[in-house]
Formats: sequence, structure tokens, C-alpha cells
Amino acid sequence: MVNGDNLMTIETVDIAPGVTCDLHHDGKILLFRINTVKRDAIDAWFKYVRDRISEWDPSQPYLSLYDFSDSTAGFTPYMRQKANEINDFRPEVRGRIALVLMRNMVGYMLMLFARFRAGAVRQPKVFFNVDDGLAWLSEELAQY
Repeated sequence: MVNGDNLMTIETVDIAPGVTCDLHHDGKILLFRINTVKRDAIDAWFKYVRDRISEWDPSQPYLSLYDFSDSTAGFTPYMRQKANEINDFRPEVRGRIALVLMRNMVGYMLMLFARFRAGAVRQPKVFFNVDDGLAWLSEELAQY
């Protein structure tokens, strides 16, 4: 089993208060921990992700995990808008996006929404713990 806290992290980037990114597997998997709903932090996250995708080699899968499992996190309408902008950016960069949510009604609703985006260039999938999400991303990385 993969452990999100013990997986080899080569760097942790503090993006904004309440938003960090751990770079795993030589930077091939990005693990975002989002513990805020403040717009300035979401804007900083959006810029960071967009910059990474701008630089990404399209021959490699873009693999990221968004950990929203903290009780201070939330998938707000503003964050959903920014996530949609990211999803539409650089469609030639394919990959997977693992969303780790709390096991509640919102988590289950987002799981259903992710299933309807099965044809997305960066395929989303909802998980209720970090280990399962990282294992799914690692499976894709092992194919390259």
C-alpha cells in the first residue's frame, strides 16, 4: 500500500496559506493539500497548477492528487470554476486527477460528477483516502 505521508517527497512547495504541493516520484506526481477556501489561496493554487501544466511534457502523464479531506477544505463554486479552467487548458497533456474527499454527501455527489467526465483528457476519480488515490496514480505512472 502507498502511504501519502511516507511516499518519497523530493520537495514540498508552500503555495499559499493552507495550500501545499508535495512533489513525489521525481516530480511526476503532484500531491496538493488544500485546507482553505480563501479566494487568494485558490488563485495561487490555480496559477501554480497552470504553470506546471504549461511546462509539462505531453509525452508524460500529468498525475495529481487533490486532498480536500481536511474539514477546513471545501470544493466551492469558485474552486470548481478554476478547476474547469484547468481541465480545459492544454488538452494535449493527458493524465489522471485523484480527488480525496470526506466521506459525506458532497463527496458522493462529486464522485458521481467525476464519473460523467470519464472522457476528460485528465481523468478524474474520487477517493476517500490518500493511499487509494496515490495507488491509482502510481498504476498509471508504472506504464511509462
